Amino acid sequence: MTARSLLLAATLLSGPAVFATPFDTTQVAEDTKWLAHLDMDRLKSSTLGQFLIESIKSAMPKQEGAAISLNQDAVIAELHSITAYGLSFDETAQNQSVLILKTGPKAQSIIDGYLASIEASPEAQSPFKMLTGKSFPTYLIGGEVHMAFPRKDLIVISKDFAQVERSMNVIEGRAPRISKKSPLLAPSSAQGFFFVASANGLDNLKDIPPQARILQKATGLQLALGEAGNKVITRLSLTTADAESSNQLRRIIDGMIALVSLAQVENESLNRLTQSITVEDTETNVTLNLSYPVDDIKKLLVAAMAPKSQSASASGNRSSSSSASAPVIEVNDAVGGSVLKVVNVDARGDNGNLARNATDGDPATYWGVVGRQQWIRCELESLSLVREVKITWYKPSERATRFSVQSSNDGVQWKTLVSRTSSTTIEGSESYNIPDTATRWVRILCTGTSSNPLTTISELTFLGEPRYTAPAPAAAVEAPTPPAK
Repeated sequence: MTARSLLLAATLLSGPAVFATPFDTTQVAEDTKWLAHLDMDRLKSSTLGQFLIESIKSAMPKQEGAAISLNQDAVIAELHSITAYGLSFDETAQNQSVLILKTGPKAQSIIDGYLASIEASPEAQSPFKMLTGKSFPTYLIGGEVHMAFPRKDLIVISKDFAQVERSMNVIEGRAPRISKKSPLLAPSSAQGFFFVASANGLDNLKDIPPQARILQKATGLQLALGEAGNKVITRLSLTTADAESSNQLRRIIDGMIALVSLAQVENESLNRLTQSITVEDTETNVTLNLSYPVDDIKKLLVAAMAPKSQSASASGNRSSSSSASAPVIEVNDAVGGSVLKVVNVDARGDNGNLARNATDGDPATYWGVVGRQQWIRCELESLSLVREVKITWYKPSERATRFSVQSSNDGVQWKTLVSRTSSTTIEGSESYNIPDTATRWVRILCTGTSSNPLTTISELTFLGEPRYTAPAPAAAVEAPTPPAK
């Protein structure tokens, strides 16, 4: 572990908070500007936490056969909570930040044993240096960061040893502690959260990057992250100085969410993530709430954590694997065939006229939605060879609709097959030929209309060959051996 990695850990924990147990206000100094708390026991018991811990462990260098190794599982078992706080946001922030690890009684022995084994090995080079003359065991890591063991169940880390000593004065009651009425603390609704953090005085920050300027509209920020049932729950709360600032911040956030939802039309997971956000506001507060399935969050994290080279390789592997197993289709512009059965249908949104109305066989009902970049997605009963799409637009003479027909292997990643504009003169079903495509998911993505933002589809039908089986690949013909000269 390097000094930089320790500082990165503290930075990742910084940010905003409603506090989950066992957060202890007696560990935090009175003049704190930001703080964060991670309840490791609650995290370890959650599905998301177990996934994150296993991902981190698998990403660490393998230690098989190494003469010196650290028992990762033992360390994780001994770690109960992590609290970080800082006294400044300026250039001295690194020297005025503290990381406090609450542990079990074996943690110090595990780490001491590991460090002793490094020192005993003639080949190993240790980044740890034991400091003498301190009131409790202290190591200097990488010549920059102090790691102290003031108690068997406590580890305190900081770049500045004076901050380690000051932190212990706070913990032992010899220095002022944060008030329970501090704006950094939000005592309500703490249940279910394993990570909580807060910051105050954001409106006084300088040199904020353009992408974070929205923070200058807020005086404080609070974040809570947890898990309930099979969903990850997140709450982000921005405190403002007055009702006018709150209203302005609400409009900015609504606009940002709308832009993101338009930009992510090709990524179904991000689409659903954006749509799950709800926004609430009061005279001095704007709160974003998000509830999202744990499994979907895990998929997003896997994609985000994968190195670009690995992602490209994995993508290439998936492509070759898919191409080996997927049907090889010759595009011959064929049309017609059997009506393909739709077993599931959903849409990005609706105006009360639901997506299922478009596949119920009743031309009097319809799917309706307001806004651009809206879609309706259908899952077919089986892998099918889709040749033709028939759409009955509801009141087609009122507007022409621009749309694309898309296919997908998994219902998440989409490929555009054709893009068209509906007719305003055809009453009844309008037929669209598409390249013969073996798929199980088909989506109609509606990108806009000629007169108003309303999209309406009365009936949606797919024609082709159901229960499609790819033709067997032709056997390779071995080239004849040239005669010997």
